[in-house]
Amino acid sequence: GERAIVDGAVDLFWQHIAGLNNVFCVSASGIPALTACEGTIGGIGVTPAGELLFVRRNYGAAVLSRLSKDTAGTWRQYDLTSGRPASTVGALTVGPDGQVYFVVDNTVLRVPISGGSPTVVAGGGTGLDGAPARSAALAYVGDLAFGPDGSLFILETGARRVRRIPP
Repeated sequence: GERAIVDGAVDLFWQHIAGLNNVFCVSASGIPALTACEGTIGGIGVTPAGELLFVRRNYGAAVLSRLSKDTAGTWRQYDLTSGRPASTVGALTVGPDGQVYFVVDNTVLRVPISGGSPTVVAGGGTGLDGAPARSAALAYVGDLAFGPDGSLFILETGARRVRRIPP
C-alpha cells in the first residue's frame, strides 16, 4: 500500500511518476511518463479532474504538459502546448475560469486545460505600475495565486512586490 505504520505513526510512501533525470528518455506526447524527458520543471498544479499539470523547459523550449493515468494505471504525459522558445519556466496555477496560468520568461501566459495556443496575461513589456498588465515588465515571477474574487496575484521576487490583476 501507500501507507505504513512506523513507530506508531502513519508514514506515507512517495512514488516516482514522471521523468528519468534525462537518462535515456524520449520527448513525445502520450508516452509513459516515466520515460519522458522533463528538463527543467517550473511549476506544478492539479486540474479539477485530478490530473497533474506542469510547465517544463526542454531543449530551449517551454511546454505545458498534463499527466494522467490510463485505464491500466500507467501515468502518461500529454503536451498541451507546442514548444515556445524560453530561457526560464516558473509558477503554474489553475484559475477559477478553468484555464491554466503559467510563467515563461517572466511572462504570465494562459491556456485552456484542453490545450491550445497560450495568450499573454501579464509581462513581456516595459510598462510600470498603472500600465496594462500585458505591457508590464515583471522581475522574476516567483508564484501565482487567485483571490476569492478572481483577482490574479503575481509574486515578483526580483522586485520584492506583489501585483494584482483584477478579474
